[in-house]
Amino acid sequence: MKIEKDLVVLTKEIIENAPDLSRIRAGLLAESFGYSDGGYCDLLQREGGIKFSHLLEAERKKRCVELINSDKPVNVKSISKACGFTNTASASRCFKKWFGFYLMDFKNNPDLQMVFR
Repeated sequence: MKIEKDLVVLTKEIIENAPDLSRIRAGLLAESFGYSDGGYCDLLQREGGIKFSHLLEAERKKRCVELINSDKPVNVKSISKACGFTNTASASRCFKKWFGFYLMDFKNNPDLQMVFR
């Protein structure tokens, strides 16, 4: 159904354009689209073949890489906040999952930083 496909596109756009990812929640989007939380997530999975959490994680990872590659000075706290994490421990665990090392290790090791340049 076209409406469900559009829902996937709209969800991606909302996540990509959100200034603060920490405020993006499946339940809030579900409500704004007129669905229950479970119904909305099921619809994304069934019609779009993707989970809400995967859309959000992909955007967090993208923002993280963009920040690291930018010329702006960044620290663990600023990267965590910009990527929508409420604490640095969660950000560091995700960073480890994505790239194989913790965010603090990256920040303190110029050799690891060259991986992103």
